[in-house]
Amino acid sequence: QQGGRLNRLPFIVTCALLYLGLVAPGVLVFKASVRGAQFGSGFRLALLGMYVGWGVAAFGDLYKSVVKAKEGKDAIVTGGPYALLRHPNYTGEQLLWSANFVAGLLAAATLHPVVRSRHTKHLLQGLHGFHALQSPKAILLTWLPLSALGLLGIIFVLMQATAGLEKRQREKYGEEEKYRSWFRKTWPGLALRSPRVTPESSI
Repeated sequence: QQGGRLNRLPFIVTCALLYLGLVAPGVLVFKASVRGAQFGSGFRLALLGMYVGWGVAAFGDLYKSVVKAKEGKDAIVTGGPYALLRHPNYTGEQLLWSANFVAGLLAAATLHPVVRSRHTKHLLQGLHGFHALQSPKAILLTWLPLSALGLLGIIFVLMQATAGLEKRQREKYGEEEKYRSWFRKTWPGLALRSPRVTPESSI
């Protein structure tokens, strides 16, 4: 129905803006690179953080899939990365996108007017949509705020998802001692709320 499609438009636009914000740090890195920026150890550490976050999230999903395939879909996964993190997929993504923003921020700090050369002029003119913003000030006033909004948006989404999963797990496993013991020993990552579970608590 046409009305249904129009009703989804705000959600689609919001998602598009979120993804634009997540890509924005990469644009800042690109802008700095074509201006001959020299990235230091802080930038490399941010890239490492991105890879670590991605690895934690991917391994968490893989480990959970393997365990549930063996023990059943209702099994509580407490081994591997889950021995420390209750939701390594969400926590890993939080690290990934936070490090992504830091990388963009450090790249933005190196921006200076582009050194005109045949190579950089051809490169900038050949990339549609990038050549319009040439001055560092214009770049910082667009892509840097977008980067910050992207980080805030994705962290909010992940915190909301973490809180929802915490609630569902408590409702499903809250009376089991295995869950309570695992809950006390693990970190949920950043969440909007994290209910406390004690042996005396009830569902």
